[in-house]
Amino acid sequence: MRLHRTRGPSTIRWLRNALFAGLLDRLPEPPDRAALATACDQAATQLAARWPAWIDGHAFAAYLAGRLDPGLPAAAAVAEVWIADLYLACAVLAGVPAAVAALDRQLTTELPSVIRTIDPSPDAIDDVIQLLREKLLVPRNGTRRLDSYSGHGPLGAWLRVSALRLALSRRRRRHPEPRPDDEREAILDLAPNAELKVLSRELGADLRAALRNAVEAQPARTRAILRLYYADGHGVEDIGRIYNVHASTVSRWLDKARGDILAQTRADLIERLHTPASQIDSLLGHAASLEISLEGLLRSVEPAR
Repeated sequence: MRLHRTRGPSTIRWLRNALFAGLLDRLPEPPDRAALATACDQAATQLAARWPAWIDGHAFAAYLAGRLDPGLPAAAAVAEVWIADLYLACAVLAGVPAAVAALDRQLTTELPSVIRTIDPSPDAIDDVIQLLREKLLVPRNGTRRLDSYSGHGPLGAWLRVSALRLALSRRRRRHPEPRPDDEREAILDLAPNAELKVLSRELGADLRAALRNAVEAQPARTRAILRLYYADGHGVEDIGRIYNVHASTVSRWLDKARGDILAQTRADLIERLHTPASQIDSLLGHAASLEISLEGLLRSVEPAR
């Protein structure tokens, strides 16, 4: 059922009440009702500020409940979700035309600059976006890729990583023997100014060596999870099933691993290059750079034993 499109206080109250009632029906244990009511009120306010009322609150509550971390209190689990992004995904999967159009705008406005770091040709950008669109929305084995977005992180970042993977795969198919520096060039092209571009090219092999050392210093399980996520393309839901944990737990593992790898890479580069920490920080401060570098590097790191 579609809701009316008014965004006034009555709609926020209705949505809050629908979320609250829907979650109460689906939570495995009785929650702190006052805390859950506050979390639902905040969620409803965020949704009303971001999107029209596209779908029924009870339907979204059912969708949300399946993505909450069971290891957290219900209110905290709701609060940690990127609720507006998850609502958009839910509406797209429900077939709401305006939601599909909103997702398409996000694909066409946010992804070209990311894809361009791998292949600047217009054909590559169009091909990758179209392929990603198909993977997100066309069912395969009864499921659509967008359904694996759990809301534990911004949708935009999730889409960017997906686009980077597709762009790299497309390039590898067309150029099966890439130059050794292809991955590095894609990373370094993200540097925001000419000074950093020069610095990043000077770092070259040192950057890759430092990153490799940082990855190989991780515990065996962490390396295995990184490889599953970056090299093999498994999502957090898939990895969660492998390790019998919730997707949000996998997200926290990945966040910690990225932070540890970034810190060790930074320390390694500062020590070996005697380069000012501020310049190293600027170079390593781009999340997309780290995503690309891990994607490429983990294909060549030996699997954890």
